[in-house]
Amino acid sequence: MPAPKSTRRRPAERQTVNTRRTRRYPDWYYRVVALAAKEDREVESDDFEEDLSELESESDEDYFEVSVEEYDKHTLYYDLRNRREEYKEWMIGLKKKKADKQKFERSREEKVQKVYDDLQGAEMEGDLPDLDCLDGKRFRLYCADHVEYCNNPDTDWLRELQLYWSDLNTELLPVEGTPTHIAGEIIIDSDRYYTFNPFPHPGAPSREEVRAESSKGGHEIVFQFVSDKYLIMTVSRELVFMHGGPPPASCPERFRFVGVFYTEEEMDMRRLGVSGYSPSPPAYTQQPHVFVPQ
Repeated sequence: MPAPKSTRRRPAERQTVNTRRTRRYPDWYYRVVALAAKEDREVESDDFEEDLSELESESDEDYFEVSVEEYDKHTLYYDLRNRREEYKEWMIGLKKKKADKQKFERSREEKVQKVYDDLQGAEMEGDLPDLDCLDGKRFRLYCADHVEYCNNPDTDWLRELQLYWSDLNTELLPVEGTPTHIAGEIIIDSDRYYTFNPFPHPGAPSREEVRAESSKGGHEIVFQFVSDKYLIMTVSRELVFMHGGPPPASCPERFRFVGVFYTEEEMDMRRLGVSGYSPSPPAYTQQPHVFVPQ
C-alpha cells in the first residue's frame, strides 16, 4: 500500500527583491546636454523645444527626485529642469497669444469680406459713389495665414500699405500736370519692404482686380478697393518670403491680406490685437558648465 501523500506545504522560497528605484534622468536631459557638448556650447532655450510637443500635458515632476542631502550632486539637472519649465510656460503663452491674434485678424478679414459681399448689390444697381483720393492713405494689413506661417510679435504691428501719387514718373502725368496714377509701398515686417509699379487711380469702389508688380522681382500684386476705408490685397508666397528663405510647403500659394484705413481707433484695435506675450524666450545670464552624465 503506497504511503499517503503529505499534505504539508513547503515553505515558500525566499526571493530577494531589489526595491530601490533606479536613478535615471529624463530622456530630454540626456539629449540637450549631449547636443550642447557635441557643439561645445552651453544649453540654449531652443534646445528644449523638441521635447515640448504636448505642452499642457507633458511633465516630469515625479520622474526624478532626490533627497536634500543628494541635491548638490544633481544641480545641473535641476537647473536645466527649472529653465525647461520656464521655457515651456513661455511656449504655452506664445501659443495662446498666436491663437488670440489669429482670431483678431480673422475678425478684420470678416469685416472687409462683408463690405466686399455688400458691394455686389451696389454694382448691380450701378449705384457706386466716387472713390476718395488714395494719395497719402495708409491701410493696416491683416492676414490670419500670415500669422500662422510668419508669426513675429516684434514686427506684426508694422504691416501696412502706403499709397501716393506716382509723381516721380513724369511720363504718367497728363499735359495739365494732374497726377492720375497711384504707386506705393507694402510693409510686411521690418525685413520685408516692397514698392510696386504705378496703376491708374480707381474711379469708384469695386470688386474688380487692379494689378501691379513689385519693383523687385516682378511679383504680381492684386488690389481690390471695395470702399474708401477697406481693400483686399493678394500677393504670392514668393513675395512674402522673398527675404526669409524658401516658403514652407504647407503654406498657401497666395496670401490674402485685408487693409483697414489707418485711424486712431484702428490703431487702438491693432494694439489690442497684437499686444501681450513677449516674443523672446526667457533669458539666462548664468549657466553651469555642461557635461554628459555617466
